Amino acid sequence: MLNISLKNIRKLPVAAALCVALLAACGGGGGGATGVTVSADQAAFNAVLVRYDAASAAADPAVAYAAAITDFTTFKSDYSTSGRVDDADYYIARSKHELALLPVPVDAVNNLAAALATYTTLAASTSNKADNAQFYIGKMRYDENTQAGYTAAITEFDKVLAYTSPSAGDDAQYYIGRSKHELALLTSAYTLAQAQAEYTMLLNTYAVSTRRDDAQYQIGKTHFDALTPSIANYDSAIAAFDLVFTNYTTAASSADDAQYFKARATHEKALLQPVALDITNGLNAARTEYDVVLSATYPLSNRRDDAQYQIGKTHFDAGDDAAAITEFSKVLNTALFTAPSVGDDAQYFKARSTHNLANNTAGFGAARTEYAKVNITAYPRSNRLDDAEYYSAFTYHDSTQCNAEQTAMTAFVNKYTAITSPVFRPLAQVEIADISVANPSGTANHKTCIQ
Repeated sequence: MLNISLKNIRKLPVAAALCVALLAACGGGGGGATGVTVSADQAAFNAVLVRYDAASAAADPAVAYAAAITDFTTFKSDYSTSGRVDDADYYIARSKHELALLPVPVDAVNNLAAALATYTTLAASTSNKADNAQFYIGKMRYDENTQAGYTAAITEFDKVLAYTSPSAGDDAQYYIGRSKHELALLTSAYTLAQAQAEYTMLLNTYAVSTRRDDAQYQIGKTHFDALTPSIANYDSAIAAFDLVFTNYTTAASSADDAQYFKARATHEKALLQPVALDITNGLNAARTEYDVVLSATYPLSNRRDDAQYQIGKTHFDAGDDAAAITEFSKVLNTALFTAPSVGDDAQYFKARSTHNLANNTAGFGAARTEYAKVNITAYPRSNRLDDAEYYSAFTYHDSTQCNAEQTAMTAFVNKYTAITSPVFRPLAQVEIADISVANPSGTANHKTCIQ
């Protein structure tokens, strides 16, 4: 019975995947090719499997996965005695799982419950999908993105490794590392070194796993994510990311991520340098690394807008606000990026740079205009909303307009609570108190504000 990993088959073109699934020769010479005789139920199942596998890249994945559920259900009805019925059940569960995970989930509660019920039944069976089903039980817990979920996920992934030669063993090992990695960032009960050990275990145990480049990339991330940032940690991260390129290819699934975080590590390392020239040189080096993400090497990377934003940040961090504005504006250029994930950050720091350059009333007004573009209509989930409003109010401080500043800061304090703006609300309160003490008449500029 075929036992092709879904993760592996997804890396093949659909036509190639179909050839693999049918176990038949894809080409033929003058003498003809010797193929494998495929039963009617096997051929029907394989055809549905290939359509399922293409669902993730479909124009409308929700429709494609719903169609897969219908197709596999029909297969079960048409071939009720087939040995592939349990596999059909598995892929019905996978389809429902995928539907629940879409950006706009489809009946998430019921689909997740139905998927989990099928996974649980298959995991306890003799099906060749038992270990895969057990893996997805763990993946469901992992996807909760909570401390309890990650902890439970480790237990469930360990169960995968208890099967004899599990086909999902490398996936389980990888996500044990990912779970411990996330837990190390949430609680002192786990360490990044433990996560690193799990990723290394994958590299040492699964010689042909398609998770190897991901594991090497995550080793770099354990160094990058160190709770106490240091030049040494960033150097270790860069060395680990470089191994992704040395040991794999630029087509590896994690290559663009590795390149992006190599640039980030170079960037962060530069900011820790004690000498101004080394900071400048480091920021220039980081910019070069970000440029690689934007190059033809990674034309489809979802890190491209992040890299462009970070190029702007290298200029902002260097105090070159004019260049920063130019680079942040590229992120916001819809001809270059559609709905960039860092659009709010780019707009916020474009406003900060505009603010830094302001030296007259018109300049501060322009900064306020840029800050106003970081709003709930444009960026409803942004965590930059209060940052932008605070600094917009602060433009009145910098332009020596005390009455206007007091009005703007008071409006800010009235709008935000200590929970919704834990950093900037206290600063706004200090500003208000400072204006009252230094300038009771509201006519003179106060000089003692926290900048």
